[in-house]
Amino acid sequence: MNASSTPRSSRHVLLGALVVLLSTAGCLAALDGPRPAAGEEDANWVDMPPTHLQEYEHDRYRGRDVYYIGGRWHYQTQGRWAAYTHEPRQLEAHRVAIAAAAAMREQRTREVSWH
Repeated sequence: MNASSTPRSSRHVLLGALVVLLSTAGCLAALDGPRPAAGEEDANWVDMPPTHLQEYEHDRYRGRDVYYIGGRWHYQTQGRWAAYTHEPRQLEAHRVAIAAAAAMREQRTREVSWH
């Protein structure tokens, strides 16, 4: 084997490894099944279904119940639980309005207790 063939065979090995890596990436993503259908928003399956749903912020969005858990909106679909990867604007507005109303109630409670 001469010195000029070594870089070329190294490139072939690297190219082959890259082809294998890229061809299996789609397979790895498909192991858990397709992403949940969420309309225009992106969503991912969650590993553990949420419990104690009555303790979380709740709303209706696009015809389904959604729950704000751990900083993300969760919903049930296709017999599994999914979470939006980005907060839909309508749900963000709802969450902000609820938080503002709660802050105002807390402020009034403090003002009344001072008098």
